[in-house]
Amino acid sequence: MVKDGSASKSVLTWGQDPDLTQQFLHAKAAMIIDGPWIFPELNAAGWKYDQQYGIVPIPVRQAGQTVITPLGGETMDIGAGGSSAQEQAAWEWIEGLQQPAVIQQYLKGGTEYTVFAQEIETARPRTTEFGTNYPKVSQAIWTAIQAAAFGDDTTAVLVYDTETVPVASAPAAECVTVTDGKITHNRFIFDRAPFDAARQAGG
Repeated sequence: MVKDGSASKSVLTWGQDPDLTQQFLHAKAAMIIDGPWIFPELNAAGWKYDQQYGIVPIPVRQAGQTVITPLGGETMDIGAGGSSAQEQAAWEWIEGLQQPAVIQQYLKGGTEYTVFAQEIETARPRTTEFGTNYPKVSQAIWTAIQAAAFGDDTTAVLVYDTETVPVASAPAAECVTVTDGKITHNRFIFDRAPFDAARQAGG
């Protein structure tokens, strides 16, 4: 989509909110993948569901497949500092949040919540399948997406986190040009902010 002009090259640097929401509200993006947390902003702008915007489920690879959406960004933990009765009460509260009645309360927000409520029934945490390896899997996925968006037969883009002694994680990107199977040009870009912060912290 980036290559044929359907999507801006800047799409790979947009954050979820406010970037995506604002691009959508200002008609710079015709379609976005987002969540129900943007409804307050759409409402504040006077947008109405089924009038100014609609919602569809995330597509599947083959017809008939079950949509499995990722849950992430939140975790619920039961601390070990309380009594067994307190721990049990906390667990029952977490269990209660998973009940169908809670989904029904969620739907009272409006019909625009329907698609999201349906997808929650088959959603699963991002770490269910990959555990602590999920960050590596996530990085491999978004690196491949960015390379596919910007790359072609002679150009490739690599995006990754550099790990050094003073800085554990610093975003970096490389744009390489390949001729006859060899890298003939390499442009390297990195974020100086983590290194500046490390220098200041070290005095």
